[in-house]
Amino acid sequence: MVLGLFTDTEVLAVTQYLSHYWPWLYHGSSLSAGGIGVAAGLEAVLVVLNWFGIRLFAQVNLVVTWVKFIVPAITVIALFASGFHGSNLTSAGGFAPYGCRAGSPASSGSPRLASSCRPRSPTGRAGATCGSRSP
Repeated sequence: MVLGLFTDTEVLAVTQYLSHYWPWLYHGSSLSAGGIGVAAGLEAVLVVLNWFGIRLFAQVNLVVTWVKFIVPAITVIALFASGFHGSNLTSAGGFAPYGCRAGSPASSGSPRLASSCRPRSPTGRAGATCGSRSP
């Protein structure tokens, strides 16, 4: 199972934390036989949690994606149904009375801002994805 390959840092952190309360987990700087058993058990628990957590995330993501499409579609339909008047696009000098240059300052910096402030998934932040690197 591939998910088990990425929980080693979490198991290491938990066993190091537990070694304060259970000193028998480590023999010197390496895991003892009991420590290896505890680490293997933690590895199995984390694999199962990751497996079901990712499945749950996929189902929730599907619902959110549908909502992200349906809400704007309903909004557009409601705006058109409430009284769309094409004359509003030509009143006051037309759709873009000052030309396209009025929108250029607003759009020129947005790709740089979006690339530096992009949201990252929790698995990407934790380094739990294959080949992940810190930005």
